Amino acid sequence: MLMGAPLGHAQMHQAATCGLNAHLRAVADLIPRVYGDCGASHHAVLEVRSIADMNDTAERLSCKRALLLFALGTEPAAAAYWQTHGSDASRQLANDLTTRVLPFLLPRYLKNNCQAPESLLHMALVLSQMWQGEQLGSFPTNPTVASSSASPSAPR
Repeated sequence: MLMGAPLGHAQMHQAATCGLNAHLRAVADLIPRVYGDCGASHHAVLEVRSIADMNDTAERLSCKRALLLFALGTEPAAAAYWQTHGSDASRQLANDLTTRVLPFLLPRYLKNNCQAPESLLHMALVLSQMWQGEQLGSFPTNPTVASSSASPSAPR
């Protein structure tokens, strides 16, 4: 659903948008449980629901998918849901996105003021499918080994 089947066919388009909208509404329902009942939480819920309720064009679907990726990468409860529900392939994709791809992509997306949601989607797809399991950036593959070898008191 995040990367989705081609949306050129009316049936695929409708099925994908119904699923996306349902997941976005679930994210909206999650916000007050995580952040409490406050003005900022209410505003965030209104914004997410307004995005879920938008008429669907190709650009708006990209925005909805990017919002779902953002929630997956920033909200542990959303990530936990995706990592434990669905098919094995869906759980593996969610795990790969949350542990490897999104920590690499989201800071760059935010740095550019979230102005290219379709680029975020395409990069997430490319990194998760074409470079599956590859180390991204300069993130250490085993942080404990990297930190202990950098320590001056570490035995050699």
